Amino acid sequence: MQDTSGPLDKLLQTAIECQLISDFAKDPSKRALFAGLALNLHLIASAVQNAITAKEQTRLAAKRENSDWCPRSHGSRVVPLFAKANPQA
Repeated sequence: MQDTSGPLDKLLQTAIECQLISDFAKDPSKRALFAGLALNLHLIASAVQNAITAKEQTRLAAKRENSDWCPRSHGSRVVPLFAKANPQA
């Protein structure tokens, strides 16, 4: 699986830098421009994070459906509760 935390962190860092530039800008048009960029970058980062989370949840759901995986037992197999003591009987 591809690691997406690096690019997401970079996107958030850029948004923070845009907000800082907006905070220190003297020109009102530049202040508005960088504030808008910061807002858009935060929205994009949020959407990317939601997509990553949804993909991970889908992957885990598929894993649970395709096996008898049990999350409470740390991935071990589920033992049937009513297994026959003597399979020949």
